[in-house]
Amino acid sequence: MSEQSTADTLLIVDAQIGLLRGEFDVSQPESVIANASTALDRARSRGANVVYVMHVGDEGGALDPKTPGWQVVPELAPRSGELILEKEVSDSFYQTGLEQVLRDGDAKTIALAGCMTPFCIDTTARSAVFRRFNVHLLGDCHTGPGVGDLSSTEVVRYHNAVLDDLGSDDAVIVVKDSDQVEFG
Repeated sequence: MSEQSTADTLLIVDAQIGLLRGEFDVSQPESVIANASTALDRARSRGANVVYVMHVGDEGGALDPKTPGWQVVPELAPRSGELILEKEVSDSFYQTGLEQVLRDGDAKTIALAGCMTPFCIDTTARSAVFRRFNVHLLGDCHTGPGVGDLSSTEVVRYHNAVLDDLGSDDAVIVVKDSDQVEFG
């Protein structure tokens, strides 16, 4: 096992029923949910900040806020007092107030989990680093659809490889399985 790492915030992006249990063909959704649930329990027990970002989709679509598909899967459901932000694009920082929330919470290192790896997870991880937050991408806690000739499993594997160690001296993305990240 690799060296343990510590994160002060768990960011859960697009862990919504319409994506993880809906019409999208995502890689191993039940395993991702189970791993993310374990990480969430650890983050809560250690007093880490937990922030949810949910995608607002088109009316009548899988992520229409008026439909059950918009809700977070029950295993990862927010508790009272946990912040929920809404977004309309892939970047969880764009016009959501997320950066200010993280700065107000004195966040330095974010553990990132969720859905839509090639879009929202990738963009959010890169955007966090550009804002000088370190990111622990939880390699077993994100998923998404296939893209082009790549299957959904290959997309996750690709992103785990390409995003690992991406950044600068100011901030970096590292990929760690959820059991390699502590919270505090």
